[in-house]
Amino acid sequence: KKRVSQIEGAVIVTEYKTGKIIALVNGYDLNQSKNRVFEWKRQIGSIIKPFITYFAFLEGEENNTIYQDSPLEERFLWNPKNYNRTFKGNMTIEQALISSNNIVPIRILDKFNILNFIPLISPFFKNKIHPYLSLSLGCIEGSPYEVISLFNAFMFDGEKQNPYFIQRIIKKSGGLFYEYNCQKEKIFTNQKARE
Repeated sequence: KKRVSQIEGAVIVTEYKTGKIIALVNGYDLNQSKNRVFEWKRQIGSIIKPFITYFAFLEGEENNTIYQDSPLEERFLWNPKNYNRTFKGNMTIEQALISSNNIVPIRILDKFNILNFIPLISPFFKNKIHPYLSLSLGCIEGSPYEVISLFNAFMFDGEKQNPYFIQRIIKKSGGLFYEYNCQKEKIFTNQKARE
């Protein structure tokens, strides 16, 4: 209350095996018109990098596959840098992911065609995903709800299941009035990555 301006945020916590929402925080004012967990979209940034690494594995790469961490060639017409503004030369995919490297994900999407990567993540986002290499740095807007749905599928053998609030409603008489029917869709497969 002593702060002049309050920093707002949103949190959603789910049970990844079921998608059941355990906790949800929507900022300071619960009477606001916008629900930040479901409607607040921000660029997802480096959160996307594990999925690019997974995509590389689908395409046959391995943890120890070497990529060049160096300034991009002129043909890219784009020259992003790493957060520390240095380049390390040869590095494995595993090292790139651990260090949140920016250059290796770009090279992966360029090598295996970004158009093959988009179907892997697009089922989780309402907005259309455009085939720009900046996608490798997370230049896509997503809500906390969309991002947790993406990560839950990543954790649960590639199955997409929408997070939910109500598991069941029992009638006063004791009978079942409603029960959530979890619809699962297999997303992370080699076939899906190429469709």
